[in-house]
Amino acid sequence: GHNRSDTWVAQQIADFLRTLSKSTMRQAFAQPSGASENIDLWRERRFAVMQNHVLIHGTFDRVVIYRDHHGQARRADLIDFKTDQSPRLVALAENYRSQIDVYRSALMNMLQLNKGSVHTSLMIWPTGQIINL
Repeated sequence: GHNRSDTWVAQQIADFLRTLSKSTMRQAFAQPSGASENIDLWRERRFAVMQNHVLIHGTFDRVVIYRDHHGQARRADLIDFKTDQSPRLVALAENYRSQIDVYRSALMNMLQLNKGSVHTSLMIWPTGQIINL
């Protein structure tokens, strides 16, 4: 295992802060803005829904929901965080696509949205890269 010395801890903190300072990260964690919309933010939200007689459950890392003035969801951004060092991002995205599709479909079900209204992306930690799916 790691020798968790003060130096190692300081290095981990420095790496973490460096990742957070990337513009893609700042954008992903920024307060969502929408002039005429009501916005909901879900973080680490567990869910369980029945789909085709199968119970689907998991945890949404981050979902931003844009609602109209009646409170009805109009669109949503689903962001999933992955800690992965793989240099082959395209292959990586393909590995996670089926999981994201399941999550998207659960979210569509929960908010009564169609597929075109749910934007999905992977955020890769620690590089700060965002892959739109």
